[in-house]
Amino acid sequence: YLPGAITDRAILKMGRKVIVVADHTKFGRLATAFLAPINASDLIVTGSELDPEIEVALSSQGARVMKA
Repeated sequence: YLPGAITDRAILKMGRKVIVVADHTKFGRLATAFLAPINASDLIVTGSELDPEIEVALSSQGARVMKA
């Protein structure tokens, strides 16, 4: 996981916008690597199944959430 995380961090620095696309099961879980704080994203796109409490937590950290 670590080499991929290093590459992902470099890509984040090069982009003009950071858009996270993840299904609702990816939130509220621990990960093996830290890429960036959630407020580093410009937009988070996820499914309508996202727990409302998690959506509030993401928004309170400055993340813009779009449920598709």
